[in-house]
Amino acid sequence: MPAVATGAAARPASRTLDAKRATHDGYIWPRARHHMTDGVAIRDRMAEDARAFEELRGDFEGITDKYFWSKGWTEEQVELHGAAVIEEVTSTPMRRTSPLFPGERSRAA
Repeated sequence: MPAVATGAAARPASRTLDAKRATHDGYIWPRARHHMTDGVAIRDRMAEDARAFEELRGDFEGITDKYFWSKGWTEEQVELHGAAVIEEVTSTPMRRTSPLFPGERSRAA
């Protein structure tokens, strides 16, 4: 089973209905956040949401449960996985190796 990198140690990818899937248009999450039940897939997708917050704001300061709720996560999902996701993404920064915008130099360079 391939590993999934969310910025922390790689862990086995989920093979459930919730797992990210490759399509002709790229990768998609096949189920809405509030319908997801697999813990590994939930944490991976929450980590993507947290990283999107960081990209917009420049850091993780101000990220709260309300942010995750606004993205469509349920209170139960946030209660079970939110703190672990925040700990994971803030303790191991992910380096972006490609430019964010056309013409921008890579931050990893």
